[in-house]
Amino acid sequence: AQHRHPGDVWLNYDLAVLLERTSPLEALRFYTAARAARPEVGHGLAHVLSRLGRVAEAAEMLREMTRLRPSVASHRICLGSALARLGRHDEARAEYEEARRLAPEMDQSHLGLGRLALARNAPREAIPLLERAVALTSDDPSPWNALGHAWQDLKQWRKAEESYRKALSLSSREIDSRFQLARVLESQGLRSAAIAEYRAILAFAPDAHEARANMGSALTETGRPAEGLLHLKKAAEAKPGDATIRKLYGQALARQGQRDEAITELR
Repeated sequence: AQHRHPGDVWLNYDLAVLLERTSPLEALRFYTAARAARPEVGHGLAHVLSRLGRVAEAAEMLREMTRLRPSVASHRICLGSALARLGRHDEARAEYEEARRLAPEMDQSHLGLGRLALARNAPREAIPLLERAVALTSDDPSPWNALGHAWQDLKQWRKAEESYRKALSLSSREIDSRFQLARVLESQGLRSAAIAEYRAILAFAPDAHEARANMGSALTETGRPAEGLLHLKKAAEAKPGDATIRKLYGQALARQGQRDEAITELR
């Protein structure tokens, strides 16, 4: 249909929506064609630019959207997200606040404000915002994940665990939620349960090297040093510039009495 009617705004737009996740460069092409005729449909184009790493361009486009339609809360929420990724937190907060004023029933503005509070190391400020976000949505794991981070920062392990498990019940492949759940379980001394969570991550994300390293470290501390060191070595070889992985590997080697190798890794 687009070949027959190349100038049709909505054909270009709908085709771009369809292609957005599978072929972002093609989506960019069709969103651009739609926006040339109707500037107010640039929101989707901004999302593709952001996905391609062109976050500053995405922010400028979303800024234009807020000028064209200042009362649309979703434009301001996505602008806030782009600004937050650029480290412009004060500007992001202003956009989230305005979005919350325009549409207090939208969970994403509360989520955005909560994440900014976490970035400022203010988990107590974040918790009521994130609790409001989870109350407003039934199928998005993101607010539960962020709430887990807030409780984790406060060392409220059980509450953090509950939040991460809720996020995973909504999306079982939420890598960060499962990774943080494993860390929380380790903080409670439940290393075998943590190892099971790390294995679950590696089952569908074998390149999750930080999870592999943490699992290796936990294995060495639960009486399985040979397997643990193999995983740590694999993680260190895959990410030789990762200081945290090198530290875990060095500590595990030291626990096994391999002091020369440990010193090499720790250096």
